[in-house]
Amino acid sequence: MKFKTIQPLPEFQLQPTALTKLAPEIGTNHKFSPPELPPEVNQYQTRPPRSLDDIFMDLEQRNAENISLLEWVYCIYYKKDWDQKHSKDQQLSTSRLIWEGAIDNDAIKQRLCWRLAYYYDGHRNRNSLAPSLVETFSTLSDIHGNDLAVKILCTLQKRDPVLPIAKLSLRKELTPKDLFKTAQLPTNLSIINDALEYVVTAFSEHLNPTRKEASWLLNCFEIMTVEQEISAVETLLKKVSAEVGGQFNNLVQWLQNNYSPRATASQWSRLSTEAKSTLRQWFGAANYRDFQKLVEIILKRLPLQDWEKNQLDSRKYFWEQYSDRFERIRILLPQSSVNVVGNQIQQDIDVIKHDRSEETEVCIFDFGNWFVVEFFRGSGSETRIFKRDQYPNLEQKLFESSQLSVKRLRAFGGEVHDHKYLWQIDCEKWLRERGILPNPGTTYFKRRNRDDPNRPHHDPYNPKTGLPLRDPYGDKRRKRERDLMRWRREIEQLEREARSAFDFN
Repeated sequence: MKFKTIQPLPEFQLQPTALTKLAPEIGTNHKFSPPELPPEVNQYQTRPPRSLDDIFMDLEQRNAENISLLEWVYCIYYKKDWDQKHSKDQQLSTSRLIWEGAIDNDAIKQRLCWRLAYYYDGHRNRNSLAPSLVETFSTLSDIHGNDLAVKILCTLQKRDPVLPIAKLSLRKELTPKDLFKTAQLPTNLSIINDALEYVVTAFSEHLNPTRKEASWLLNCFEIMTVEQEISAVETLLKKVSAEVGGQFNNLVQWLQNNYSPRATASQWSRLSTEAKSTLRQWFGAANYRDFQKLVEIILKRLPLQDWEKNQLDSRKYFWEQYSDRFERIRILLPQSSVNVVGNQIQQDIDVIKHDRSEETEVCIFDFGNWFVVEFFRGSGSETRIFKRDQYPNLEQKLFESSQLSVKRLRAFGGEVHDHKYLWQIDCEKWLRERGILPNPGTTYFKRRNRDDPNRPHHDPYNPKTGLPLRDPYGDKRRKRERDLMRWRREIEQLEREARSAFDFN
């Protein structure tokens, strides 16, 4: 095979013709002229730099429009040096003129406020802001009092501005850093980090905080260091009661995700004993509130028989004594109840699959070592309890599965308890024997008052002996035993139907 020979390209050289033409003229008296600009390009004429005295003269004569941006910057930067050579009256009068010029000039106002923020933060020498400008800031603040940057600077003037800055951040629903950024002020000030450590105090001292303000607090948590966050959570649990904190499902959910003893990468172990106890109360308060609300809506809006209403109302009172023990709750409703409840409950609601069983609402409580499943209505209307370590994978099924139905829940098995006449006494003992105790400090159990539903009975409670028997050997106890015999037959039949529908063996 033969290849053609590649011929080299001819040399190509650029000739500096323009430079060659210009070179002979160097050293002569030839005058050079700048290139002419096209006619559509504006021709700017420069002027020699002016002294601060000249600039101040324009300000005194209300000719601020004659001052260029560069002269403004020069004026602000060198005002401190100028002041050293002039009297106090002159220092203050000229500084007021500068602030007056900034009233209608955002570019100048922003530069002055930027430097003043550094001054208040302790950087007294940064950007050479003259003390006379600091003293005359009221010239601007009296006019622009509602301006965010001015509000912040007025706050920084206070003896202890950290908490007020945190409260201003709360009112604006901005993190401290975003507050300064929005106001076009420096975001590297030490007070921003200091204020971040007071956001919980600001939240706790706010009257009637809202869900939006709870979201603001979460945004602040997200930008904290781990140590700041743990300290903030400790403060939150110390200063905000479970009754108040439990209202904010978003805040409770965040705590469950990050500080629950069973959460992945949880900071639970780093909380104090007092904080751990309070956190459980938070979880319980939020979960019980939704359970209580659900019961009240069902009682009010669903056509129930009197015995069903009595049972539901009694359960609301009974589980109130255990509210601090709830770690979480899941609510399952038939579609007909979903249509009634709507969005009146903060907790997420799931639809229980219809399997031809009697319609009932279901609540699943997580007590840590135990799971409790409450059936609200129907022939069984029972409570089922499952020990966590005896039922592998049951937690995922109970709290994550979208296929739960009444029969499937019964097919899981577990121990079962009734809600027949006088059930509270036996149920408290049943739970106590399994290590599920009422809230710490409980001295009585509430019980529905048939004569006055708004004034429940208060049965005395002893942590060692439980609830006292009411008429232990009389007609009431015999009535309960008769009711229990019928209920056991009914529940056995329901369990057989469930096992035939779902064989988990």
